[in-house]
Amino acid sequence: MRAEVDKANEEAKFAALANERLRIAHDLHDTLIHSVVNLMARLALLRRETSDGRMQQDLADAEAEARRGLREAREAVAEIRRPDFPEGCGPALTEAAQKLRARGVKVALSLDDNLRLASSQQSTAIARVAREALRNIELHSGARNVEISAKAGAEAFVLHIADDGIGFDAAADRSGHYGLVGMREQSRLVGGDLSLVSAPGCGAAVTLTIPK
Repeated sequence: MRAEVDKANEEAKFAALANERLRIAHDLHDTLIHSVVNLMARLALLRRETSDGRMQQDLADAEAEARRGLREAREAVAEIRRPDFPEGCGPALTEAAQKLRARGVKVALSLDDNLRLASSQQSTAIARVAREALRNIELHSGARNVEISAKAGAEAFVLHIADDGIGFDAAADRSGHYGLVGMREQSRLVGGDLSLVSAPGCGAAVTLTIPK
């Protein structure tokens, strides 16, 4: 009975999280994305109205930056809205690795066949932590090589991601940076543990351990 109660509580937490994700996606679409689209239109209009070559270039650069922000915001909304990973975390990790390879990064990917034994909640946590870690690598690390492994051990599922990028001070206050916060939240939802090891000039490594 205790196991059934725990399972029901876990499913309720994930249902609440799914509803919250949909609310956030709706808010992002109606606020952030709408504002960025309006900003792009205004920048384009100003660029056409000015005859100053330097100003035109600055406005064009600003418009390109806004376009990149819009693309990333739409990708974030799509990620929030997409259903949890019905085929398990393996395909999601493979897709994320391929995206990084397309940016010229060498990715060594190792996936355990027994990952299919993970519950839907565990698979979701593994996939979402991996995607956030790889997104951070793509945007901030300057890494040329990345190692991704996901294993199903006797007592736990273990995700490990390491890169040879610029690294950072893992002990520094990172208030306002919500990527790591989100990864820790995903870990806690499944009773897992998340560790981060990094230092300037020494790359970074993220390890997620989820008890079976």
